Amino acid sequence: MTKKLVCKTGTFTDRGGNNKNRWTNIGVMMENDKGFYILLDATVSLSGILALQNQMTGESRGNIMVSVFDDDGQKKPQQQQQSQQKDDFDDESPF
Repeated sequence: MTKKLVCKTGTFTDRGGNNKNRWTNIGVMMENDKGFYILLDATVSLSGILALQNQMTGESRGNIMVSVFDDDGQKKPQQQQQSQQKDDFDDESPF
């Protein structure tokens, strides 16, 4: 079973005026016949996440708080839209 590794990196107010948490996906935790293992997203700046979490708490910690959630295999609509935009490349290279 795959689990998502996410970090709370802030809060925001939605259109309805509700306070929501901002989450950053940093990787996944998976299991095979030898046990659990973690795949971290190399494009995520862990030091940046640490800075955001320290800013939220007003503390100066040296570790990152990571939450683990079941991966339902679905992306949020905003993430799907961003993924589609990133993959929209022309076939010809400008170089």
